[in-house]
Amino acid sequence: MAKEAQRISKKIPQNIILSTEINVETVSVNNTTFYRLKLGAYSNSADAKNDCLALIKQQVACFVSYYVQQPYKQ
Repeated sequence: MAKEAQRISKKIPQNIILSTEINVETVSVNNTTFYRLKLGAYSNSADAKNDCLALIKQQVACFVSYYVQQPYKQ
């Protein structure tokens, strides 16, 4: 996980890293471990969408959703 997080962090614009909380969520689905990088919370959806577009330009998959700090539970 650390290697992948480091690879992705190099693509994230510094203004996003400095202005948001970072949360890495680990979830196991069908015996496969997935890692989700969650940035936020944002005070409005427009800022979240703008940062998401900046990530997409850096070839980092992104979508905006309601932010919670609890990990996903099946």
